[in-house]
Amino acid sequence: MALLISFLIGIQLFHAVASVPLTQFLHPSCNSLEVKTAAEVALNKHNKYRTEGYIFGLQRIFDAYEISQQDGDSVFFLILDVLETKCHVLSKKLWKECEFRKPYETVFGQCKVIIKLNKHSNDSFMYRNDCILRPHSSPPCPGCPVRQSASEDRFQEIARKSLAKFNAENDHDRYFAILEVTKASSQVVNGMLHAIEFTIQETSCPKRPPVSDITQCSLLPIETAVRGLCKGSMIETWNVGANIVTANCELFPHPSGSEYQELHHLHVNATETPTKQKETVVNNEPSSEHAVPEVQEPNPSSRPSLASPQQIANSRLTKPTIPPFPKGFSQSASCPGEVSIQIPGLQLPSPPLAEASQTESNVQH
Repeated sequence: MALLISFLIGIQLFHAVASVPLTQFLHPSCNSLEVKTAAEVALNKHNKYRTEGYIFGLQRIFDAYEISQQDGDSVFFLILDVLETKCHVLSKKLWKECEFRKPYETVFGQCKVIIKLNKHSNDSFMYRNDCILRPHSSPPCPGCPVRQSASEDRFQEIARKSLAKFNAENDHDRYFAILEVTKASSQVVNGMLHAIEFTIQETSCPKRPPVSDITQCSLLPIETAVRGLCKGSMIETWNVGANIVTANCELFPHPSGSEYQELHHLHVNATETPTKQKETVVNNEPSSEHAVPEVQEPNPSSRPSLASPQQIANSRLTKPTIPPFPKGFSQSASCPGEVSIQIPGLQLPSPPLAEASQTESNVQH
């Protein structure tokens, strides 16, 4: 009997998807208040639910489509040009609170998002969110720091020395351990200056009695541990043995009970689409085509598999079916939108040549 019920539910879901009518795409202005609000909400959601990396700021809305629904709901299909800021995602700051990086350390890219926003209640739901990033190949800058690979042993060693200094000087009652070295650069000054950024997390080891090897200390659970972002450096002077090490760490309190439950609920139950992010190291700037590749959409005509009892129990968490991301550029005369900040030497993507394509206005599930 259970197998029969599962089969009938699967058939009902299949016919529900197959019977969805044609969807009319609108072409709003990338500078409209509604589109800017949708982009703002989408980017804040993207940053909020990430667990590593740096907060993205909005440089420009590259393209926008909209599906208007009942009760004030609109589904926006957006392509966003983004820039990495100096704020780590652990800070949980809004991107407008963060400073963009200097040209020689800029990381940029594009994000494709599909988000539903209610214009009356401001309720929102993220269906899709994936990004591709790349470091900016900035013009030559005499005397500027040069980006290095943070995974090199020398920068790992500098991070250990910088953390040892911080552990010895701060008033916290427990030791911190390195999670990841996230940035590294070198610069010729009065010697060689190596600068790094690395994340840290509170350990179970109290400072009294002192611990000689903190690598033996276990990390406290995320829901109770204090974490932070450190900026450290070491200057290799021309005098042997006269290296100068610095450490400056910003600590972030652990999430409150409600915040942790919200994050845990998202990742366990997948009520919203998790962030997909890929960083590529390339020397060329983005072409006129969208920098974010298409994700293969499910084929609605494929035969549905039998639903398991667990799938039936979780059916209320199933996301509504939406059209795939439109192909090609929209017909809006106001896209791409306004640029919030210009980065010297950074060539923003350009829309493809305008082509009359009325078939793209109607997309079938």
